[in-house]
Amino acid sequence: MIHNEEKFEKVLAELLDEISGYPNQFAKNDAGAASNLTKSSPQTEKATYSIQKTVGDLRLCLKYLLFDLDATRRENGYFKKLLDDKEL
Repeated sequence: MIHNEEKFEKVLAELLDEISGYPNQFAKNDAGAASNLTKSSPQTEKATYSIQKTVGDLRLCLKYLLFDLDATRRENGYFKKLLDDKEL
């Protein structure tokens, strides 16, 4: 089970690194060309907003999952200690 947790944490860390790199990746693109494209097409502007909102929602979900995972680990440790103390 620890192996699965380690693999999960590794994959999660990779995903978080990749997601955190998106704004920087877009910033490296030619800002003038992106600005002209956005101004010329309302559909592109809507799509860009939608993508940014979705990425933001995904980040929030990942933060919640990490918080929940940490809380679950603390609870498991607490209950394991209770069981160990009860067996003595």
